[in-house]
Amino acid sequence: MQVSETPKLRRRAGGFFLAVALLFTLFAVYMLIFARTDVYQARNDRGYEIVLDYTESLQPDDQAPAGVNRVFRWTLEPGNDGDSITFYVIHHYVKVYLDGELVYSLQPSSANRIGKTTSSNWISVPIYPEDAGKEVVVVATPVYKSVINGEIEFLVGSRFSVFSECLLEDADVLIVSIICVLAGLFIISMQGYQLVRKKTASREMFYLGILAV
Repeated sequence: MQVSETPKLRRRAGGFFLAVALLFTLFAVYMLIFARTDVYQARNDRGYEIVLDYTESLQPDDQAPAGVNRVFRWTLEPGNDGDSITFYVIHHYVKVYLDGELVYSLQPSSANRIGKTTSSNWISVPIYPEDAGKEVVVVATPVYKSVINGEIEFLVGSRFSVFSECLLEDADVLIVSIICVLAGLFIISMQGYQLVRKKTASREMFYLGILAV
């Protein structure tokens, strides 16, 4: 009797865990999208501003991967303690100067044997109130010619506000991605269990789970 009931118990246990995982995912999505709280705040976050009054120039450079450097210049306005210059680059080396002083540099390590790009990066350079009036120079070196004309948007202010807004804008994509990863892990674990116990020889669902992750 016990031998015949064991597969049924395992199926019930698997169904139970699947139901719990599904309910947990639905609850998390509901809380993220629909749950709201009322907050009174006498002082708002500093936020950030988009830099609009900058100049951009292309400077030839035989040592650069794509043969040019993109140079951006503007003057810092008075700000608050804790502010940052924040921007996003794709396949660029970056150097940031304040009144001629190098304060930030991004480039691949000389120890790298494969690849010459830094991929995609958020750059965040802290600035201080005493930096007001200083000239900002950002030298962005494209790694490939295809990104020479790519837009770079400079934000000055609270980097917390910058990243929070980016997270909210991409929340729907993030939720779908999390659901796909959870579903993929569940498929991998269940199909892997079936393969280990030699209850099936099919690997299609296992590969599907890997693809979902």
